Amino acid sequence: MAENGNGTAISYRWVANALVGMVFAIVVAGLGWIKASIDAMNVRLDAMATDVATMKSNKGTVDYRMDAMDARITVLAAKSDNLDTDLSDIQHQIDINSDWIQAHAMADLAHRRLHPGTKHSD
Repeated sequence: MAENGNGTAISYRWVANALVGMVFAIVVAGLGWIKASIDAMNVRLDAMATDVATMKSNKGTVDYRMDAMDARITVLAAKSDNLDTDLSDIQHQIDINSDWIQAHAMADLAHRRLHPGTKHSD
């Protein structure tokens, strides 16, 4: 034992125990801080997992909508092809009618030249 100057004895054992207690308190505080950090990280990870699940759900919805849009595009393309075919048929009919009108006009003109003063009739 040593004396502290006013006659009171200081036990080295007491000092050692005090130092061990301080180190223990620091270690426990550090472990508490680490646990709090891990808990906060777990909360963040849970939030991220929820966000990922939401994104996966949204991806399914977007995929479904894209498939529906692809189907609509296919239908519109088919309708467009039908319209092209219809327009081609109409143009063809116009060409036939135009040829028919032109042929009759030429026949009428030829008839008038051959028979002036008379009208050509079908």
